[in-house]
Amino acid sequence: MASMRISISLLTFGVLLGIEVGFSGCGRIGFEPLPVDDSSSNTSTDTIVETDSGTDRRTDTGTDTGTNTGTDTGTDTGTDTGTDTGTDTGTDTETDSGTDTRTDTGTDTGTDTGTDTETDSGTDTGTDTGTDTGTDTGTDTGTDTATDTGTDTGTDTGTDTGTDTGTDTGTDTGIDTECPTLPVGTELLGDTDMSAYWWYGDLDASVVAVNGQSFEETWYIESGYYTADTTAAQMAIHPHGDIYTGDHLVMEFWTRCLYAAGGSCRTGLLVEKASPPWTNAVEYYTAVDNDWVFHQVPFVAPTDFVEGDVQATFRLGYGEQILELAPVRLLNYGSLAATPRPDCIPDNTTLFTDLDIISTPKTVAHVGIEYVYRLEINAQPTATATAVEMPDWLSFDPQRKRLAGIPQYEDIGLSSQITLEATNPNGADSQTWQISVEVDTAMLGHWPLDQDTDTLAEDVSGNARNGVLFGDALWQPDDGQIQGSIHFDCYTDNVDYVELPTDTDLNELQYSSYSLSAWARAGSIPPGAAETDNDFAYAILIKPGRHIGLWYDANQQFHATHHFESVVLQPTSDTITPGEFHHIAAVFDIDEGSFALFVDGYVEETRYFDSSEVDADFGTAPWRMGIADPNATEYGMFSDIDVDDVRIYNRALTIHEVESLAGRYN
Repeated sequence: MASMRISISLLTFGVLLGIEVGFSGCGRIGFEPLPVDDSSSNTSTDTIVETDSGTDRRTDTGTDTGTNTGTDTGTDTGTDTGTDTGTDTGTDTETDSGTDTRTDTGTDTGTDTGTDTETDSGTDTGTDTGTDTGTDTGTDTGTDTATDTGTDTGTDTGTDTGTDTGTDTGTDTGIDTECPTLPVGTELLGDTDMSAYWWYGDLDASVVAVNGQSFEETWYIESGYYTADTTAAQMAIHPHGDIYTGDHLVMEFWTRCLYAAGGSCRTGLLVEKASPPWTNAVEYYTAVDNDWVFHQVPFVAPTDFVEGDVQATFRLGYGEQILELAPVRLLNYGSLAATPRPDCIPDNTTLFTDLDIISTPKTVAHVGIEYVYRLEINAQPTATATAVEMPDWLSFDPQRKRLAGIPQYEDIGLSSQITLEATNPNGADSQTWQISVEVDTAMLGHWPLDQDTDTLAEDVSGNARNGVLFGDALWQPDDGQIQGSIHFDCYTDNVDYVELPTDTDLNELQYSSYSLSAWARAGSIPPGAAETDNDFAYAILIKPGRHIGLWYDANQQFHATHHFESVVLQPTSDTITPGEFHHIAAVFDIDEGSFALFVDGYVEETRYFDSSEVDADFGTAPWRMGIADPNATEYGMFSDIDVDDVRIYNRALTIHEVESLAGRYN
């Protein structure tokens, strides 16, 4: 059975060489730069297109040597106190008692030596056209109110020593060509932690040496069957130290794919709480190439993570694959305030600036098989997911971002449109698709055995392979694992059984891959003492001759049997006491060369075979429930057993499909 496995390796190995965070030049990890101090002496070539709206209180001590060519139109109101030193040489011989209205145009060259004692009371209205050659030495104390409209073309060569107290409201459009230097991160996981991992589900992991790389060791991981829920196969490791809200961290690791049944390997990385409600700090999903690829995943912690309650988890349930994961490093840079500059981020760094749903939904659901779809979202911070619309048979778990449900026959043909949305502060994304509910075309028959009275065991698959009841087989409509069941008590009278029709598909089922599925409850321990005794084993579903199918024996073990010409494959269960229903399934996979027995959804045992094995000839013997051969004298498998919900497929079911039929729903 599958179980939790813990592996602690005591390997000691060298320090990881090549998974360092680069801090020189522009090869930086994609984080926000530290704030830049404007008081530094760095020379900037930035162009400043700003407006200075402050008041200039500085003193201009420069010399203005420009020429003022403006016109002074002001009024001179000052008093002329200068001295007139000119000589009057004219002779004034008449007495002027009237009004002198004449214009004196002559030049007075005489010298007047007499004393003029009379008073001139008349008004002199003549015009003085002479030239005043005296010097005006008076002071002009009037105010010049005219406006100087001339242009000052002089150069101000003085030094401005004032302080600019204005506010700079301009925009700096220059480019800072220096990438910031990040602090050294605290290592919460490193190469010395490789031995402290654990894993769960259908996978094996070990530490192996690697050559030709900057690191010396890697995890070698083999995962098994495909599971619809990727959490069914995962490995994890616990970091050291606490993580606080707002801390900036980087997860680093290397991967390469060695083998993938589906063509390419895949993995998903989560840094999450190690206990409910499983809060995620980051989700990152990626395909894994055949060559080594280095991954850097930066993220910001959305909440506090206490040491011991945080884990780095790798999801690996993507089918059969072999891949290698080199040592994982988790670096914590603490709280960084700024936004990362794109040109300072290394090319191989994944920055979650957007939100992106990268998973592809399944568009077909098979009746009776659980449909499971998990959203894979590359997002940081982690996205919130909601189901906008979906059919009634589905449910959505927002914490695990998972859609799950089991469609029934009545859901065939109904509208099954689904819309899921994911959001975080950086964006949103959505998916809308239609699910087609169908009967699996590989299902050759499905016999629920829920009837109350009938001589036929109805096949509800649509293939009309109804079984015929013989003897005193008893319908138990209220006593089954899924509704009703049928009871066979024929090791006393040898005749209680259901026989299926013989057609080509059922007759030749064993020549290719096939699967058998049924619920069974033994009513007692088979009383036969020898394997050849008819009552040594109880038949659940058997094709007689070489006897292939499902049965329960006197050792209280369930078996599945397949015969080749010279080899018998018979995987066997642990001891299981009678009285309880158990789901029994056999999966014969001719491509993988395997034959597996499942009990209650878990692999009990797997037997392997070579492709060169020759098929045995089974003829046209019919498949039966409750007995192998009613006419047998040995190996008849007369039963005391209850059987419910029998199915036959002509393909190998996946482990998830067997889990679903066994009621191990996700």
